[in-house]
Amino acid sequence: MTRFAWPSYKDPWECIVTSVHLDGTASALEINDDHFRVDAFDDMWNSAEIAVEVSTDEPRPASLEDLQAYVLITCNATQLRRSQPLELDDTVSTTKFKGILKISRSALSGKATLTAQIVGTH
Repeated sequence: MTRFAWPSYKDPWECIVTSVHLDGTASALEINDDHFRVDAFDDMWNSAEIAVEVSTDEPRPASLEDLQAYVLITCNATQLRRSQPLELDDTVSTTKFKGILKISRSALSGKATLTAQIVGTH
């Protein structure tokens, strides 16, 4: 069921946090795959690097061009809205984007939300 007048993907894309590095060191933090949550409140850190992959097995809809992906982190308490472009992974047969979001702890307070945005032109 198409909900838009322009071509779109039928199924949601898969978004995976593949790793978290705190202050440049791989962290043993558990990532909750259902809610993409990382509990880092008790750890002492100044900066985080979050590696993300966004992918789909679905073929690109006809006439959808210039496909791009971004990861967006938002934090209501600090009014942060930061996006990071993801790069297309040409080494796989599926459509996959990946990248690393770098964020300082001082930019966050309390809960932050990480989402992926896929855009294209028609």
